[in-house]
Amino acid sequence: MEVAAQQLEPPPDLADEAYRSPLDLHMAALAAVCACRDGELVPGHDDLSGYLLNHERRCWGDDDSAIIEQTVFVATLFGPAGDRTAARDLLRRAVLADGDAMAEKILTRHGNPYPPWSSATDRNIEILPPLRPDRLGEDFVAQCLAEQHSRTRLHALLVNGTTLGAVTIRRSLTVLAAAATRNNDARDALLTAMRDAPILAGRAPTAIQCVIDHADPTLAATVYDALPKFSTEFLRPAADLAQRLADDPQAGSDRTRAHYLDELGIRLAELRRSQEALAVAEEAVTLYRRPAQNDPAAHLPGLATALQNLGNRLAESDRSLDRQAQALAVAEEAVTLYRRLAQDDPAAHLPGLAAAVNDLGVHLHFMAGAAEGMGGRMAGSGARQQALAAAQDALALYRRLAQDNPTVYLPDVARALTNLGPRLAAAGRRQKALATAEEAATLCRRLAQDDPAAHLPGLAMSLENLGMQLAELGRQQEALVSVEEAVTLYRRLAQENPATYQPDLASALKHLVFQLAKLDRKRDALGPSDDAVTLYRLLANENPATYQPELAIALWGFAWIRAESSADLPAALAAAQESITIYEDLSREYPGSFTVNLRAARRSEDKLMKILFDLGRYDQVAAAFRRQWKRDRIPGVLSPGQARAAQPAERPDADGPPGPDA
Repeated sequence: MEVAAQQLEPPPDLADEAYRSPLDLHMAALAAVCACRDGELVPGHDDLSGYLLNHERRCWGDDDSAIIEQTVFVATLFGPAGDRTAARDLLRRAVLADGDAMAEKILTRHGNPYPPWSSATDRNIEILPPLRPDRLGEDFVAQCLAEQHSRTRLHALLVNGTTLGAVTIRRSLTVLAAAATRNNDARDALLTAMRDAPILAGRAPTAIQCVIDHADPTLAATVYDALPKFSTEFLRPAADLAQRLADDPQAGSDRTRAHYLDELGIRLAELRRSQEALAVAEEAVTLYRRPAQNDPAAHLPGLATALQNLGNRLAESDRSLDRQAQALAVAEEAVTLYRRLAQDDPAAHLPGLAAAVNDLGVHLHFMAGAAEGMGGRMAGSGARQQALAAAQDALALYRRLAQDNPTVYLPDVARALTNLGPRLAAAGRRQKALATAEEAATLCRRLAQDDPAAHLPGLAMSLENLGMQLAELGRQQEALVSVEEAVTLYRRLAQENPATYQPDLASALKHLVFQLAKLDRKRDALGPSDDAVTLYRLLANENPATYQPELAIALWGFAWIRAESSADLPAALAAAQESITIYEDLSREYPGSFTVNLRAARRSEDKLMKILFDLGRYDQVAAAFRRQWKRDRIPGVLSPGQARAAQPAERPDADGPPGPDA
């Protein structure tokens, strides 16, 4: 279609905000060219689709136009096909052809206005290409869905087409969801498909918004129950749908609202919205407690689940010892309730007991580390033994469940294995810890191959843990390979969903810095240490209670690596001093908890001052001395001399790089 540029008339409303969309602008350009060629008025924005679709229909001619219309409809929703065999099969499924001969005839007829297509970068030929641009194809589908025969054909392919590939189903739902934002027929067709085949809910995250905006409470609940338990693609849509269900005035009882508040807390936690997650988890427990006293059989299972989730939300919201102790108490109550429930009905409540015991082990492990950090070696040792026993019990329960239903419970086995490794290592059983970590990574890799959206985060976590266990046994090069892969996966996840995966990426970077330092590749650790500080600073700004300690460790590592590499020494000194300031503040707030780390950070500062002195940078050294002199006179903070007097003998690696769990 050749038209001279000077002949073209722009749309009359081209200044309208609607044309900010590249797709709308593309459609306007097509319409302007067609109107110029045919001597017609250029349509405005609201008439673009109708004008262009009428133009499409004229291009088909009168012969077999009904067949061509339905072929374009099917192609736009379910195409393209990769070859003619697949294209013929699609036409037969759509009941447009009763055999290969008729299918070939339709393909030839369709290929005149819509020839097989391939992009400049992809040599694969597309048979039955969808109507483009996308907006035009979506509006065409919506236009067709005004007719019953199109709705019937869609239902037969989408709902009954169980052998259609996942990619094809996803593409059709994505087109329908986009069309549904502008057209009621498309909206009704999508909701009908979801009602008749709820499994479709887990195929395309873009389709969930239509459910949130337009589905009745029963359908919304059915769709929510069909969503994946966890998927990186569904983090936000699942949270939004849970919020809609929790807030729905037609939800009915407090029990129903409590259930969806509990679900919402989990989804918000997955999005790292920890304070919001805590608030709704607390409300869920409150709503469950009173009915559970009056009718335990009906409400105790919900209360047990809500308590388990509340324990996790408390632990995530604040790393203070008081908050962690609170989380532990709630987790213990949840386990007590689940043991009682599982004794009466094992089939119904063993999965809940396994999850609650697994979480209890995590809480105990944290409290053990906190007790040891405060010098309570005996208390810490006891908590570590309890944490190990809980992790072992959880794994045994999940293995038992996975024997009967591997599809559902193998991911839980993988998670329990990942948790058990560090518990075994803390108990000194390092070979067993390594074997457990290797089993976890192998299982997670297998799961991630089948469903990356659901299991890539678990694979990344298992690889990070495997690296730590390998390092503990002196297999430093293998450890580095494992941690580097974890960092690569977390970078990919954080790029797609920063709010959820930046904390995990920061942690993995911290471990990578440690591992590179162990291999004397300190120069290679400079970049990752900088990235870790950047991420933890961002996280600490949003949630200081949780991430200030992590920022202090990252700054300490940043300083240590540069001191050892004699690189960017002024920045290293500033990082060490900032780390010390954070640890001083934390030591005042939580006496005894951070004394060891504070002392180590001060040693890094002393080392940097000596290096700068030897380099003749006396002004910088003098400024650091003045800062130390001021610091030593702040009430409530140990001076370097007092800290040395208060500490036990140094560990053998006290002057090494800050460990990943420092």
